[in-house]
Amino acid sequence: MTGVMWVHACLFLIQAVVLAWTACLIKRYTDETSALRKATERYTDETAALRQETVRQNRIALRPIVLPDFRMQKERTLHLRNCGVGCALNVSISPVQVQQGDPYGVGPAELRFTILDYLPPSDGQDVRLEAWHGGSRVSQQSPLDRLFLPQYPGPAMNLEVRFEDVESQKYRVEMAISASNAPGRQVSIGRVEEVNIS
Repeated sequence: MTGVMWVHACLFLIQAVVLAWTACLIKRYTDETSALRKATERYTDETAALRQETVRQNRIALRPIVLPDFRMQKERTLHLRNCGVGCALNVSISPVQVQQGDPYGVGPAELRFTILDYLPPSDGQDVRLEAWHGGSRVSQQSPLDRLFLPQYPGPAMNLEVRFEDVESQKYRVEMAISASNAPGRQVSIGRVEEVNIS
C-alpha cells in the first residue's frame, strides 16, 4: 500500500509541476502577446500619421500658387502668374479701397479686378482693372490705373489674391505695397494660406 501511495504522491507532484510550468508558459505568452498588440497599435497609429502627412505634403506640392508679376505690367492690368504645379480656378483679387489723402487726391475710390476662371500651372494672364470713383466706373485713363503698381508712387495698400485648386480647396495670398512718393515701392508677399470653409 505504501508503494501505491508513493506512486500517487509522485504523480500528483508531477501534475503540479506540469500545471505550474503550463501556467508560467501561458503567462509568458500572454505578456508577449500584449506587448505585440501594443507595438502593433503604435505602428498602426504611426502609419496613419505618416499617411496623413504624406497626403498633406502631396497636396502642398501639387497646389497652385498664384502671385502677381509686377514686371509684366500694362495700363489697367495686373499680371498674375501661377507658380505652382496645380491648376488655379476662380482666381480673384479683392477690391482695393483708396482713401482720401492719396498722392493723387482722387480718393475715396475703389479698384476692382476681373476674375479669372482658370489659370494653368506655369502660366500667366493679365487681369483687367476697373477704377470706381463716386459710385461709377472711371472710363478714361486716370492716376488710379497705376496706383497698385509698385513701380509708381502711391499710398500703402494691401492686395489679397484668392483662388481654388481642382479639389475646391480655397487659398489666399496677402501682399502689402508700401507707401512712397518715389518710384520703387516695397512689396511684401505673405505665404499661401488655406482658407477653411466653415
